[in-house]
Amino acid sequence: MRIWGWHMTNSGIGYLSALRRLCVGHIVGPLGITVLTATGAHAGAWEEFETRCLMQFENQEPAIVDGLELIDTVDGVTRYLIEKNGDVVSYLGIESEPDDGLSACYIQENSTRSAEAFSKWIAERVDLERYAATDDNVWSSQLWIEPVIELHLQENGDALVIRIVETELET
Repeated sequence: MRIWGWHMTNSGIGYLSALRRLCVGHIVGPLGITVLTATGAHAGAWEEFETRCLMQFENQEPAIVDGLELIDTVDGVTRYLIEKNGDVVSYLGIESEPDDGLSACYIQENSTRSAEAFSKWIAERVDLERYAATDDNVWSSQLWIEPVIELHLQENGDALVIRIVETELET
């Protein structure tokens, strides 16, 4: 995964950034796995996306698939089962070479129960000017990370996809 941040190209800051990532990675990484293990399959698609995809991409790390059952790999997309609870089925997908960027991660479920949580989260980030709407249901990161990452929300009847893409765009 070729995720990198603008601060890594700024001389004099790179060392401190690397040290911060090293320290935070050793603390947050194990805690993140603990949280995933503790929450298990009871978390909704939004919570799984936030932990496994969003936080990882924002911290320039690959998505977390530990503890998930591999379903299949087709055309550069690897899918994992997150939850099967009655009629609700959730999947996590990793796109190794998406058409619109360098890599992508998404959560898909046959329920729209996570749409409200995502909408609340993205509204807060837009208010903080970390993301800006660039199209219908598409938000791009603003000046704090390169390359730009985009968030996509797709609702189709009773189905939901929340996706994050590491684009080839620069701020």
